[in-house]
Amino acid sequence: MNNQNYISAEEARVTSVCWFGVDMEEHIAMLYSGGAGIPSVLTWANVEKIYNYFLEDAPVVSESAYEPYFLSLLSPKELEGYLKHENDPSDEDVLAASKGVYTIDGTLHDPCDINYYRVRIPTNPLFFQDLPIDIQKCFEGERLPISFAEVKVFEDRVIPNRI
Repeated sequence: MNNQNYISAEEARVTSVCWFGVDMEEHIAMLYSGGAGIPSVLTWANVEKIYNYFLEDAPVVSESAYEPYFLSLLSPKELEGYLKHENDPSDEDVLAASKGVYTIDGTLHDPCDINYYRVRIPTNPLFFQDLPIDIQKCFEGERLPISFAEVKVFEDRVIPNRI
């Protein structure tokens, strides 16, 4: 970690950073970078606070399903692994989506892949304004000019101030 507690470009390249974004419809997603770009304004402390809120404190508000397009990209063995945890409440994707959050993963197989792939879709998406104020304040510019409800895959270049 660097002195200012911002997530550095080097950390983003070698770690699959979990971060949270808000789309143009005010929906929220939990994104795993997988080496793809992330916003330059992320701090470890704020990401951790948001992560802990969604995986521990936020109420369950939604059911969810896997994105069919995402599943179609997996090998048979990978698909089996995902489907094994399809309704496992301890699985992070399942748990986050049950809180109304889209789940999105970066890079599937190719380290040069700079795409993010929608993994789980909540049936009742949460809106940013529904978050507690202290959690809203942890979002530091992670606004994306896309719709999580509509886009199945997007390049990391849509991320403002990307590193």
